[in-house]
Amino acid sequence: YDMYFFLVPAVYFTFGVVRNWRIPSSSPAFKTLRSISSLVFFTHVLVLWGIRKIFSHMGLDTHEGVILFASTALVSIALSYLIIKLSETRYFRWLKKIYLITKIIGFFSISMFSTF
Repeated sequence: YDMYFFLVPAVYFTFGVVRNWRIPSSSPAFKTLRSISSLVFFTHVLVLWGIRKIFSHMGLDTHEGVILFASTALVSIALSYLIIKLSETRYFRWLKKIYLITKIIGFFSISMFSTF
């Protein structure tokens, strides 16, 4: 349960740092980070499930907070980045539809909850 105890301060200080970053919207990094964030949000549950399965087959504790969190975050970010880079190649352009759908879903969920 250590990750839940430190979640609030970690989010608070991380948000404080990220809030002060200034990345121009015309920058390629802005576009990539925007797409990665959507993909990480929608893929982390599947990645978490897979990592727990792998840990259980290896005989490791599947409720280990820091290791489970770090491995899920790293694999989710790497998978999202891989999807974006592969979608820029000729044979994997169909992957672009995945993160375009996540942007649409994210837009509607934000606009739906902002009315409350």
